[in-house]
Amino acid sequence: MHKIVVIGRGLFGSAAARHLAEAEDGIACIGPDEPTSRVAHSGVFASHYDEGRMTRNVDPVWEWATTARQAIARYRDLEERSGVKFYSPVGYLGLGHPASTYNARCAETGEAQGAAIERLDAATIRARYPFLSISDNADGLVESGGAGHIGPRKMVQAQTLLAERAGATMIR
Repeated sequence: MHKIVVIGRGLFGSAAARHLAEAEDGIACIGPDEPTSRVAHSGVFASHYDEGRMTRNVDPVWEWATTARQAIARYRDLEERSGVKFYSPVGYLGLGHPASTYNARCAETGEAQGAAIERLDAATIRARYPFLSISDNADGLVESGGAGHIGPRKMVQAQTLLAERAGATMIR
């Protein structure tokens, strides 16, 4: 008998199943395995057929930045415990227009969150990233440290594996 059943085994469902299974018994998660062949698969699967999702601390919304910081801090632990690599801390570059307040708001929140950030003007962006074509009035925001990208399909694999190790039942 299951106490709690999580519907969906994507990024959120697999993480919820893992957290619950690490806290108590009787957890089940319903969701299919990754299709063995995306080309031959004709049905609905999930929202994470992509191979990369940006992960960064800078965000104009405090709550998103806080959640991102907390998640990034856990990635290495999840990789080590599962044996599945899904996280690449390669940094983040946000490009914008000085008339927009987006990069400034991201920088403000990032600084308050303790993120390693740097503001760039167009000349510095061109010197550092000569392969980019940008306007003369572009601005940039670089975050180093934990920013980078995750492989969502690999992350689901890691979360599912850890949920099963903690006793969760996967109903495929």
